[in-house]
Amino acid sequence: MSGKNGGRTTKSNIQYVAKVRYSNNLPPPSCPPKLLKEDSTDEDGNDLNTLVSSFFRKENFRNLIRLNDDLGMPINLVSLPDRETMYGLKNNGVNLELHPMDQLILSDPNRTIKTQSQSVGFLRRTQYISSDIQGLPNKVSAPLKVKKEDDLDPRTQLKQVEETFNQSGDILTIKHPTKKNLKAKRVWNFLPDTSMLDQTYYDVKFMSSASISKNKHDKSKDAIKSIRDPRLLTSIMREIDVNKNTKLMSFYLTDEESSKIVKEKIEDETENAPIDDNELEEVLKDESKKLVYRKQREYDGQVKPLEELRQLAITFDEKTKQAYYIPISGKIELKKCRIDPVLLPTIKELSYDQINMYIREPTNSEIERRDALRSEFDPMEFGTDE
Repeated sequence: MSGKNGGRTTKSNIQYVAKVRYSNNLPPPSCPPKLLKEDSTDEDGNDLNTLVSSFFRKENFRNLIRLNDDLGMPINLVSLPDRETMYGLKNNGVNLELHPMDQLILSDPNRTIKTQSQSVGFLRRTQYISSDIQGLPNKVSAPLKVKKEDDLDPRTQLKQVEETFNQSGDILTIKHPTKKNLKAKRVWNFLPDTSMLDQTYYDVKFMSSASISKNKHDKSKDAIKSIRDPRLLTSIMREIDVNKNTKLMSFYLTDEESSKIVKEKIEDETENAPIDDNELEEVLKDESKKLVYRKQREYDGQVKPLEELRQLAITFDEKTKQAYYIPISGKIELKKCRIDPVLLPTIKELSYDQINMYIREPTNSEIERRDALRSEFDPMEFGTDE
């Protein structure tokens, strides 16, 4: 397809989905939290059932009770039932007699304590010893201080980063972080595919009864029996918001001949000249270029957003020995569902029975809008010329 900048290398269309995982090898804390056991008896809650009347159990009081985001009621820990205070101290420790050994806690830490040398004569000797200890490590700490400054130097950091790239070319030095027996066979440069980062990508999966493997025994002509079927690879999915609790996904397919045409045009990476904005209406009037997609059914599926860079789609380019990745923004799990007859009029009003699609070259204004989005990730390639 066309693009503003030419000379891009072609990439294969095989994509692999990879999950990003993190490991934490830190040891457990040396001071684990102490668990306190509260002294309570079963007799305290015997009168609880009598307080809840039948009227309260039958009626709906959700509008009168304020809930937080976790569907929990706010609780004031200071006013717990059958407890004088949260810490078990009377009046929260106010006017409580302090133990003589704890009187030091009330002293001001910023106040210096002056002592007489006659009563503590050993401090003079301690002062000499401490000064000797502080003077000894200067010769030893000097090289360490210089080394620390070198590690923080920008030139040293740049050199260390460049060395990591040089070491990546040596396969023998590459080791798996957990599986020591694995050996690297080939090294790929892992780079973002900035030319496609202006789009949003989702991981679509047919679940349970909607699985493609369940259609192998289907003898109907239009049944999709393989994940390599061009009709499935060129399908269209459209989300429908029926109400706050119901979201459906309309599934559209075209015929077999049209799906092959769409697949060839999508895989074609030849950069053609863009069309003018005035030619757009003429393209839409050409009936020979119209591709008809018809609705098959509605699936129960909602878009589940993923964490940033949590899941990636990777394309390996054999010619340049580079691996390009694009982030997956979310997951869509499609399941077969039974639609409530009450919602049928609403769904019919919101959905389309047929979608007419035209595949064309982008206009100059469309290329400028896409380059503006892609320039956030690669300003050198897609930035505006000033």
